[in-house]
Amino acid sequence: MLALQKQATALDAQASVLNRARVPNVTVSVFAQSDGFRERVLGAGLSVPLPLPEPLGRSRASDIAVVRAEADATRAEADAKRAGLAREADAQQAETEALVRAAASVDDARAARAEASLAKLAEEVEKGRLQARDAFVAQDALTEMLGQRITAKREACLASVRLAALRGAPLDRGPR
Repeated sequence: MLALQKQATALDAQASVLNRARVPNVTVSVFAQSDGFRERVLGAGLSVPLPLPEPLGRSRASDIAVVRAEADATRAEADAKRAGLAREADAQQAETEALVRAAASVDDARAARAEASLAKLAEEVEKGRLQARDAFVAQDALTEMLGQRITAKREACLASVRLAALRGAPLDRGPR
């Protein structure tokens, strides 16, 4: 997008150069010479070229119009990309908020209770009070819940990084 803006600026500068080139330059000349009879001749001259009208001379109007049209098209493309990125960022914002809510559905206290339950199951198996196959069945739901929590937090984190990249925000500052 920045490259398109710079390209539009360059095209504007090119149109300005072409516009200035339409007016001919005034030429001042000074000369000194000696002619055949050993006479010294000094002289000065002023030349003012007259531009000819369009059918006879070049006015560069079409070149200037083409360059200005290219600059306008480039600006329009940059604006379209900017609008597209804004829409994409808004959609990413909504997705990020949904993923953060999903990650918050299993709070830290519930996760700590699940980890404590897993530790108790391991302790019961070690002491021989609970068979391993029964412990596997019991721990399956707890580990699945903890795994879903980790996955949800990971997805929310990745979504927030994608959102920061779309918004152009630096990643080292945290949420705004």
